[in-house]
Amino acid sequence: MPPIQDAKAALRREMLQRRRPLFAAVPEAGAFAATLAFRLGLIPDDAVVSAYWPMTEEFDARPLIEALQRSGHRVVLPTTPPQGEPLTFRRFTPETALKPGPFGTHEPPPAADALAPTILFLPLLAFDGQGRRLGYGGGYYDRTLQQL
Repeated sequence: MPPIQDAKAALRREMLQRRRPLFAAVPEAGAFAATLAFRLGLIPDDAVVSAYWPMTEEFDARPLIEALQRSGHRVVLPTTPPQGEPLTFRRFTPETALKPGPFGTHEPPPAADALAPTILFLPLLAFDGQGRRLGYGGGYYDRTLQQL
């Protein structure tokens, strides 16, 4: 593995360890983020908003998803394509039955409408002062953001 990949792998392990206590200490973070997003007017009425269904000790975006749906926004969740391809975003409503996806994800079924998001809330392990995101290493969001 090249030195940069080794460094990223070590940083991912460290960030996972650092995130665990944060998840337990602030379980209401998702609700706070939803309140803040609406209070600051970050989400236009006509936005198609991508969020994600949380895994294990990830930031819980479900309160944000619920608030968006209550306010009439279209919400989409990512579906994981084959390796090397960008994500597809499919419509998620309270009636949508999620199906298990790869890597422990939960996704809308293939029959759900595919929509291009205009605002994205992304899962991550860490970010730096310049807003660079450290993800899980699959490159799915990197490819997707390039395409969008």
